[in-house]
Amino acid sequence: MRLAISPDGKSFDEPKIVETPQDFNAGMSLFEKITLELSGEKKINAAAGGIAGHLDREKTKAKL
Repeated sequence: MRLAISPDGKSFDEPKIVETPQDFNAGMSLFEKITLELSGEKKINAAAGGIAGHLDREKTKAKL
């Protein structure tokens, strides 16, 4: 899983790269934790993330 934030909406900071959890809910919790960590709990103008795989049609499970 890769996450990066943009303090100005024009360019992204270096991404944080961590192993993608197999469990979808654990992945979403980790996404939230890292987002707050990267932002310092300040307003985020833009964010990007990626996983090794894709989401199912309902966007409730990651298919790795």
